[in-house]
Amino acid sequence: MADSFPVPAFNFEVGYDDGAFQEVSGLEVEMEVEEVIAGGQNNYVYRLPKRVKYKNLVLKRGFFKGKIYKILLNGIFNATNIQGIKPMNFNISLKDEKGSNLITWAIIGAYPVKWSMSNLNAQENALAFETIEFAYQYFTINPIG
Repeated sequence: MADSFPVPAFNFEVGYDDGAFQEVSGLEVEMEVEEVIAGGQNNYVYRLPKRVKYKNLVLKRGFFKGKIYKILLNGIFNATNIQGIKPMNFNISLKDEKGSNLITWAIIGAYPVKWSMSNLNAQENALAFETIEFAYQYFTINPIG
């Protein structure tokens, strides 16, 4: 196959907010298993599938003046408004060298559960970054081609 080569991970797009994120992590799914010990069987245990578990999705970007207010001050993390949180759906697409989608993860039922700011250090010449973490129900994968 002429098209069989590893795909670079730096060309991606996030369909949340303005989509300008430096890093995406947490696109991970795992099958939980239950170990069952059978009487009289000492050589092994049965490992039976239970449920699928998704890791939290973590989005990281440079901190811009005014952006934090969209996340924190619009009531998303307002403890009196927990019931008012509306799960959202958005896509994360990995792109090829021409900018076409190679694969798209459709994130379903996401809501923010954590926001954090990078360390502030007067001895380093570094940019400030914010990290937004989402819990979500599941994702689907839509390969192109």
